[in-house]
Amino acid sequence: MTGAVPIIPTMLRHLAEQATHRLVFRRRLPDEFGALTMFTSTEGGLRYLARSSRAFDPVLYDEVRTYVRPGDVVWDIGANVGLFTLTAASRSGPAGRVLAIEPDPWLAGLVRRSARANARAARPIAPVEVLPVAISDETGVAELCLAKRNRSTNYLAGYGTTQTGGERGRILVPTFTIDGLLDHFPAPNVLKIDVEGAEVPALRGAAKVLQQRPVVICEVALANATAVDEILAPLGYRYLDAEGGTGSSDRPIADNAIALPPGFE
Repeated sequence: MTGAVPIIPTMLRHLAEQATHRLVFRRRLPDEFGALTMFTSTEGGLRYLARSSRAFDPVLYDEVRTYVRPGDVVWDIGANVGLFTLTAASRSGPAGRVLAIEPDPWLAGLVRRSARANARAARPIAPVEVLPVAISDETGVAELCLAKRNRSTNYLAGYGTTQTGGERGRILVPTFTIDGLLDHFPAPNVLKIDVEGAEVPALRGAAKVLQQRPVVICEVALANATAVDEILAPLGYRYLDAEGGTGSSDRPIADNAIALPPGFE
């Protein structure tokens, strides 16, 4: 019977997610981010049922406070429901610009809805553009696997994590490289990447952007840490842990890696 104990919270979590996935909630972000309107769902994670928006993602909020500056151009790759997108838009202000890249049309629709709701916010924010594509190391078409647990863990076929809870289906999505976006958008000062295990091909397609030394905030799977380091280390990046610790000297901290370019203060 001892083996059944940890299953109970998992089952309850699964039931709560499945029961609320179809609901869309209108929430207000913390006052420090302009009390912006955000349309969200548990498809982005159960955290969005929290009583206070301050509890949505304290680590993410701290990343935005620390690394997004007024006037910055921010690219949010793997935008999910747009929490980083909106807080970065508030922080960078009307002189900045935010590009939200989200391959799932349903999630991208929520981000667009939030962007429209805040276009005339009392405290002006950066313009937000939403691009419904996946990021890889080549331009083309790929399969996006829709995670059974929630859409925040969707992944490109061949990648993914252990957090998906299975697969509910697949859709075809266009793929772009990060460098390919330079033909259409200004280069980022802050590059946030959360692509469920596909961070290596994403970074392989970012040579030109990385030459401009943006701050890189990246979810890194443990198995990919060495490969990510082989891309970033030759450019002089140093690593920190988003949870507050100092990164090792030889490779990024797995999970929440922050890569700072030379000279960043």
